[in-house]
Amino acid sequence: MQTERRIAKCAVLAALVLLGGACTKIDAVRSDGKQTQEAVMAAASAAEVSTTAETTTTTVTTTVTTTTAAGICQPFIDENANIDPSKPMVALTFDDGPGQYTNSILDTLEAYQAHASFFVVGQNINDETSAVMQRAVGLGCEIGSHTENHADLVKADANTFQQEIQQADDRILQAIGRYPYFLRPPYGDFNDDVRRHVGKPLAFWSVDTKDWKTRNTASTVSATLNNIEDGDVVLMHDIYGETAAAVAQIVPSLVQQGYQLVTLSELTYYRGVEMENGMIVFNMHPANPNYKLPPDPDVPEPQVTPAPETETTTETVAAAGQ
Repeated sequence: MQTERRIAKCAVLAALVLLGGACTKIDAVRSDGKQTQEAVMAAASAAEVSTTAETTTTTVTTTVTTTTAAGICQPFIDENANIDPSKPMVALTFDDGPGQYTNSILDTLEAYQAHASFFVVGQNINDETSAVMQRAVGLGCEIGSHTENHADLVKADANTFQQEIQQADDRILQAIGRYPYFLRPPYGDFNDDVRRHVGKPLAFWSVDTKDWKTRNTASTVSATLNNIEDGDVVLMHDIYGETAAAVAQIVPSLVQQGYQLVTLSELTYYRGVEMENGMIVFNMHPANPNYKLPPDPDVPEPQVTPAPETETTTETVAAAGQ
């Protein structure tokens, strides 16, 4: 049932994308089969009516009939990986790439048939790093969004917010042929407004290696192996050589301990949690998973008299460097 609901959601999303929509619009579509069918039929009817606009008609028809559109916004799950839901699993995640050390990390993952999730910054994607991303996906890894320019979404105005998400989505789609399913907000900074409008589940973590701060291989290894437990989400960064060296020790050690190294999508899926736009996942501990449901929908803002500018202060607490 979960798979059918995801496919139905993404099929409607594909029609919206080519009609000027984006992945952020998926939360406007309910997941029951009846409404999905009605939405697709409505798009098809619109294509028939638009006989005078040849280009538009062709685009809509392609969207409705394509056999690959339903997969462009699905979770990153390798169904051939023989993941056992009853056995321990953890998700290694990497931010801020793709970078010069990403391939080294992929070498280690490939050697142990392990998966990981990479939250990429859109501006880092080019022909060379696109090839690295394609290799990652080919190995069963996940590509998530870390925005276009590593922007603090809480502080962004409406236009910047939209551009940071959409531009990164477009670059990722061009690089690997599918949209990112999760977004990790830069600096770990978020609020309910971000959650309502981001159009994706949000990826957080339960083990912070602080590799961005220490730049020390031994410290990163210790922070991971001394704190790991079933269902954890580990935060690292694939732009540091010290981290790549740490991964070369972390991965074989975790495998030897019996952990399955999975994508974040696989972790939530095999722990029986269906993610929704605006949800936050911290970990999937078997006995006490830590995730948050989406916030309440938008409500009208109360009419208040703004305080004088000199008396207005704003303070945002963020996890620097994430």
